[in-house]
Amino acid sequence: MSSFPPSGFSGLQYRLLLGLARAAVYWERLWPVVWPPLALALVFAGIAFLDILPVLPQWLHGLLLVGFAALFAWVLRRAALRLPAVSRAAARHRLEIDSGLAHRPLAALQDTLLVGHDDRTARRLWQRHQARMAERLRSLRLTPPSPDVAGHDRWALRAPVLLLLVTGIAVGWGDMGPRLMRAVTPAAGAGMAGEGLRVAVWITPPAYTRQAPVYLEVGASDAASEPAPSSAPALLSVPQGSVLLAQASGPAEAPDLLVGGVETPFVAVGGLAAGATASFRAETTLETPGQQDLAVRLDGGDAARWPLTVVADAPPTAEFVSKPGEAGRATLKVDYEAKDDYGLAGVALVIRHPDGRKVPGGEDEIRLPLPLAQPGAQLSQGSGLHDLSAHPWAGIEVVGRLEATDGRGQVGNSEDLKFLLPYRVFNHPVARALAEQRRRLSDADARVIGEVADVLDSLAERPDHFYNDTVVFLALAIARGRLRHDGTEAAIAEVQKLLWDTALRIEDGDFAVAERDLMELQDRLQNALRDGADSEEVQHLMDQLRQALDDYLKALTEQLSRQDLKEIPALDPNMKTLDSRDLQEMLDKARELARNGAMDAARQMLAQLQKALEQIRRGLAMSPQQQQQMAEQNRMMEGLRELTERQRQLLDDTFRRAQDDRARPNRSGRGAIEREDLGPPQTGDQGQAQRGPQARPGERGQQGEGDGDGKDDGPRRGDRAGQSGEDAQSAAQQEALRRALGDLMLQMDQMMGNIPPDLGNAERAMRGASDALRRGLPEDAVPKQTEALEHLEKSQSQMQQQMARQFGPQLGLRPGGQGQQRQQGQDPFGRGEGGAFGANVDGEVEVPSRMEMRRAREILEELRRRSGERERPPVEREYIDRLLRQF
Repeated sequence: MSSFPPSGFSGLQYRLLLGLARAAVYWERLWPVVWPPLALALVFAGIAFLDILPVLPQWLHGLLLVGFAALFAWVLRRAALRLPAVSRAAARHRLEIDSGLAHRPLAALQDTLLVGHDDRTARRLWQRHQARMAERLRSLRLTPPSPDVAGHDRWALRAPVLLLLVTGIAVGWGDMGPRLMRAVTPAAGAGMAGEGLRVAVWITPPAYTRQAPVYLEVGASDAASEPAPSSAPALLSVPQGSVLLAQASGPAEAPDLLVGGVETPFVAVGGLAAGATASFRAETTLETPGQQDLAVRLDGGDAARWPLTVVADAPPTAEFVSKPGEAGRATLKVDYEAKDDYGLAGVALVIRHPDGRKVPGGEDEIRLPLPLAQPGAQLSQGSGLHDLSAHPWAGIEVVGRLEATDGRGQVGNSEDLKFLLPYRVFNHPVARALAEQRRRLSDADARVIGEVADVLDSLAERPDHFYNDTVVFLALAIARGRLRHDGTEAAIAEVQKLLWDTALRIEDGDFAVAERDLMELQDRLQNALRDGADSEEVQHLMDQLRQALDDYLKALTEQLSRQDLKEIPALDPNMKTLDSRDLQEMLDKARELARNGAMDAARQMLAQLQKALEQIRRGLAMSPQQQQQMAEQNRMMEGLRELTERQRQLLDDTFRRAQDDRARPNRSGRGAIEREDLGPPQTGDQGQAQRGPQARPGERGQQGEGDGDGKDDGPRRGDRAGQSGEDAQSAAQQEALRRALGDLMLQMDQMMGNIPPDLGNAERAMRGASDALRRGLPEDAVPKQTEALEHLEKSQSQMQQQMARQFGPQLGLRPGGQGQQRQQGQDPFGRGEGGAFGANVDGEVEVPSRMEMRRAREILEELRRRSGERERPPVEREYIDRLLRQF
């Protein structure tokens, strides 16, 4: 008998194939048995993942769970009774079939010879038979199992079962565990339905977004996971950084707040008395942008759920509108544009040294705040003015960039830009030398420090060059000693400041120091208002600023006396000269606004005051020749204005006499012509439009006799014989005005190099009016005089514009006396409503009226009184204190 397994076929390989064949047969017999309970379990899982069962009533949920459990137990017991058993013979038979072997060779190799085993021939034949069977086993193989699913599922129920399962997994992905738990616990479904639970949610966006809070609510009668009617849209959209406050009442157990997968437990509010309703609250901040779910969970179920989108806050952007340059006397002007999706909190200009050096004795960079068009505006386009003439970097090319900050604190930067910092040019040679040595100390080494000390020593040896001023001499000695004995960076910075103050004293006297102190206090006050400083600090700075303004005006009076000026002339005669008390009134009004909490309006008022002072400084910075030239042009402007007023009076007189002539009886004796109410003469297009359909005094024959033959000229001239004296006098006055205009035109040509074209037209119109008056026809003179008046008024505007282009915008100031009377509707600066300063820089901020300020003061006093009443509830007093801290 041949050995088993046959030669060339290992026993391990055969046993492995036999085991696999046995497993395949077992799986094919097991699948029809386990298919019913498995399909039932998958159906339940799909329904559970869809979260259908918890929304059903508790009794129905429980009944379905019992039904599922009973059906599953029945099919599982039936499957257990039909579990298959697989013998080795069945496994061998499976191998023979998969290998395509006929006559069952594996069984033949396992069989023994029972009959004729003593017969030698029979044994040899049996051995030959087993050898042939063994040779056939070399191609032994096994095919995969085939459970015949389609044959056992004739109704194709497996397709809807799998579809239900895949849909449930897709819907409940990330929440399948809690959903399965809610499906097998009817109590969780009851909690989810919100029976006896009330949930209220407040989502408050950050204050800088200026968006209204969102309120969500689910009451005890609302459907589960659905917001209350009209409480919120299907998809909520809130800004990043919003504060979410949820409050729940009703259940004895605290729920959980779930936002974007992050769980926040509710905390009990107050004690729970017997029979009272429990209250809980939870608070969180929505910081993660993107779409997420907001849910309130109780006992593993959702009592409320809302879809939520947290919108990310983009950083602001800023850019230069034009290259920063000089405006006025060494003043840096920066035109910028900044944007943000919600609102800008601030814009600043950051200046660095091109070589990376830091300010001597200071920081690595200069940071200059720029005014916003409106606090919190999404778009701000404006200009900032900063006097950096006293800075050690003045006069060198620097690198600057804009930094815009939003309410969240995010910063957006512009591209770097190189520009020259404006510097002041001193006229006095000693002051100019000190400014130059101060600039050299910015990049000083030991050699430069020694050279600067020698220059200061040589300047101190000639006190007559700086008016023998003891203060200047001592300042030079101190600066020279500090440089020679203390060459540290801090000492160099102090020496630079000392040299600058000394140069200002030599150039301008005490006026420059007072001006510098005033500007520093203005910057400090503006920063305090922008940063939200408390009321006491603001009022303290206001007091210091008022004292600095008084010192500045005193020094300004002395400065004007040294320049032989009583006041700073204004370019425009219509812009009334300021009284120094007008500036103080502006400051007092800003103080009152800040005291009442109107910080934005106070900033607006201070910005107007700052720009007015800047334009006054421009007038002081003019050379004596420019001041004399401007004074001459002002006198010409005043002469033109006076000539225009005389022409208007002459026009009124001529028009009145023309009306009297039209009211006299005509030559035919038809009675008196009814006097027409022509109204007073007017200039411009409006006057022409109003007089259009009426008879002008020079249009004879149109309103005369009924026949309209135009032959009444002779009699009318006879009627006017008695008034030839008045006409001759008016003609002489008109001719005198024309000659005065001619003289003024010659002066303008010599002073300004050109003559406004409207003055020539006015001169020709005056000549025509004079001829008409000499002929005794005042009705013909009225149109010519009206035309002359219009051209004179246009000439005033043209001359004002030319002077503004030549000298730049500035204000007139009279430091000592009472200012001129202002026109109705104008502010102390001679401007109309809305002002001319800060409109493009500080925005349209409404300044409260006196009545509104008085009402605000009464409210503040009432709040302070209530804050001191200790019998009030702590919550109310805390709220009042928060209100008072804002002011």
